Amino acid sequence: AWTAKKLRGDLFEFLSHENRFNTLSRMDPVVAKKLQDSLQAQVTARHHQLQRLAMTETELKKALGAAEQETGPSMLVLYGTETGHAEEVAKRLTQTANWRGINTRCVNMNDYPVEDLPQEVMVAVVISTCGQGEIPTTAKSFWADINKDHDENWLKQTKFAVFGLGDSNYCNQFCAAAIEFDRRFEELGATRALERGIGDDQAEDGFEEGLDLWEPDLWNLFPDVVPAQSVPPPANSVSVVPKGQAKVAPGPYLRHGVHPIKLQHKARLTPVDYDRETMHLEFDLVGSPLSYNVGDALAIYPHNDKEKVKAMLALYELQPESVVVIEPVDKKNRRFASTVTAEQLFTEVLDLFGKPSRRFYSLLANTAQDPGEAAVLSKLLSPEGKEEYRARVAETLTFADALQDFPSAKLPLASLMDAVPLIKPRYYSIASSSNMHPTAIHLCVVVVDWTTPQGNYRRGLTTSYLSHLTTQPGAMPLVSCSIKPAVMHRPTDPTVPLLMGGLGTGLAPFRGFLQDRKIQKDRGDAIGPTVLYFGARFRSKEFLYQDEMLQLEKEGVITHLKLAFSRDQKQKIYIQTKIEEDPELVYDLVIKQGGYFYLCGPSRSVPLDVRKAFEGVLVKCGGMTQEQASAKVDDLTAAGRYCVEAWS
Repeated sequence: AWTAKKLRGDLFEFLSHENRFNTLSRMDPVVAKKLQDSLQAQVTARHHQLQRLAMTETELKKALGAAEQETGPSMLVLYGTETGHAEEVAKRLTQTANWRGINTRCVNMNDYPVEDLPQEVMVAVVISTCGQGEIPTTAKSFWADINKDHDENWLKQTKFAVFGLGDSNYCNQFCAAAIEFDRRFEELGATRALERGIGDDQAEDGFEEGLDLWEPDLWNLFPDVVPAQSVPPPANSVSVVPKGQAKVAPGPYLRHGVHPIKLQHKARLTPVDYDRETMHLEFDLVGSPLSYNVGDALAIYPHNDKEKVKAMLALYELQPESVVVIEPVDKKNRRFASTVTAEQLFTEVLDLFGKPSRRFYSLLANTAQDPGEAAVLSKLLSPEGKEEYRARVAETLTFADALQDFPSAKLPLASLMDAVPLIKPRYYSIASSSNMHPTAIHLCVVVVDWTTPQGNYRRGLTTSYLSHLTTQPGAMPLVSCSIKPAVMHRPTDPTVPLLMGGLGTGLAPFRGFLQDRKIQKDRGDAIGPTVLYFGARFRSKEFLYQDEMLQLEKEGVITHLKLAFSRDQKQKIYIQTKIEEDPELVYDLVIKQGGYFYLCGPSRSVPLDVRKAFEGVLVKCGGMTQEQASAKVDDLTAAGRYCVEAWS
């Protein structure tokens, strides 16, 4: 079997005789197909490994040389992602590479057989950083494997390039995963073909800004391939048929691991006349396979606005109930379900009302049939059009806006499905304890809204979607959700001190922590000191869960409640102000008693300001130098005792 030239037998034919696979195929054909493809890939990969094991060194060199000669330049794109951005970049690079004539595969790191790495000629790593400078979940096993005891020349035949995605507000952890992968590949003997690229979420054009600078240098590594000039061939064969000519799965469009749960209660926490709308939401888990732990986050998959979707359906001359039949060109890379209604595609799947990148405008420029529109698009992408492009970004114009502004550049539906990313989930820290509410999930969500320079009012996709949902007896709306494991982990010993800093809706995870400690205290267990720093603008407007927090303080669950309402007085007071006022308390609980410090809130300057205040405590009470204090915070972070969860 090891020396067989071809893998014999049809995997699907074998599986078709298995009752469990047949049942799954009927219940969820998309998941069945995905599992079948994954198994086929693993079987094929394992077969190739066994073939190589059976070869002599001469045979192996000959086989590798023949493959290179037959296929031309090749590249492996490996990605590790937490929210989907790195995967999106990796798949886009792969599509462009194949379009350029570079034989390229795109693989999730944890799905890649690490023993094959020394045989790769060129590896592009696309990696995000999550949590406290951590490796994302989808890359952890791969990371562990390449950190085993390999020879220093293990990858001497391999070239590599790394592109990292991160948020520069996390100063000490910015793109930490990318830095680590870059370092490790070099340690293993690989040759760095390109300097590490960095995509910063805080940049004017997000991570796209760094990618636009890095990507051309990647293609320059392949001088003999033809540069791409126009719209790439679509990754899917797409046809539209009338309703009834193809079956569509009933209910909402669900991705793997996503389940619909009922929104059973919604209430506004801030006054109606206040400009910041904060909602309390409760979801019913009865009958759902979802379960959660304290500190987990709920991923919500939002829907696009119905009225805006109608306009896009009209632009593409599609009936809402028409069925879009989708077949991937590469059978191993299915991005969509095989059938979906046109309305579902534009409402639940494609992020048509998200922010387009320069790359999208470039596609439109290559597609535009009207010379005037082509000229405008070309100018937008030129140095002379920089200010006009920035104006479109400032107005938060969307993919849909661009298509409507340049109608002669309307992409074919199949190309649109490649160019527009999938709607990504929005993660919200769960504001309840599963021990107190085992069949419900609570969220605390602020509506994201803004007014553009031209006076247009905008709302964020997910919070707009949630704010428009109505709950009434017998008619609870279904929301597509999944669970994301906790970033902030509590100590197993309930007597360990907890210091928690929550800004606005950053109170959410700590409400769950406090509910857990209340249960422990009510049943007679000993609990440690619990300090809550809460910050917002006005006490009368934004003291979220005020009655509940004050009651927990009265009961002794919260031992110190430190409030920082920045605009209730002339001199602004923030969480870091309160930390600076309590140096002895903070030092005693965290350093002397081995407590944990948590911060949850918006990114911007908050994590850095709070860290400076915390380091000041160490300098004042611990007699440390500034450098020693900074190193101590790094040590606490590595130990999971200084935890930051921030969002932009």
